[in-house]
Amino acid sequence: MIARAATAAFLLGLVACTSGDGTPATNDTGTKFKVLGNDMSASSQNVYISVNGAAKPGLTVTVNGTVLDDVGAGQYSGRLTTTAPAGGAVALSVTDGSSTASATGNVPETPVVSSATIASPGAPVVITWSSVTSPDSFAVAVNYHLPDSSAAAVYTRVAGSLRQASLAQTDIPANGVVYSISLDALVGGTFSGAAASGSSMNLRAIAPSYPFTIP
Repeated sequence: MIARAATAAFLLGLVACTSGDGTPATNDTGTKFKVLGNDMSASSQNVYISVNGAAKPGLTVTVNGTVLDDVGAGQYSGRLTTTAPAGGAVALSVTDGSSTASATGNVPETPVVSSATIASPGAPVVITWSSVTSPDSFAVAVNYHLPDSSAAAVYTRVAGSLRQASLAQTDIPANGVVYSISLDALVGGTFSGAAASGSSMNLRAIAPSYPFTIP
């Protein structure tokens, strides 16, 4: 379980501290791009790319034929001209003109949080959800406000076969005011060509925010 300052996409922290769920590349020789989707969805695309641990600008990055903007520091962003439906294919290509990494994945179904409960004072927050299909993993977060009005979260990542997770109240600061539960379904994708180990598309579908407070 991890505590961190919240952003619009709490997946960003998970990308920074966990290996990807993507299937390793079949060709892993020469220049290798480590590709991490930090907000890839049915429409919005944000990808971070590095080589040997250093951010890699100046690449041509496309998703379903749409060229992403190089926004600096290894980040590439854009939106698809045609939204990919749940289950629809997403194809990613990264090239410097001589080496190319490719990945494919399918947009996961949108999960729905069913409940968030606490068995007794101080007990963990137990979150359950439903999902028609099983992605590679789920990212689950308890979101809270701090007295200075900043937002933060504690979260965990669990296998896509699961439909329940728990987060310890002790990971939430005593002055934190819990207000909601977040849930993402994540798909790592399958890589080929010049993709480094640990690459992951992190295609995600975001569950509707689930209001929740701790008395």
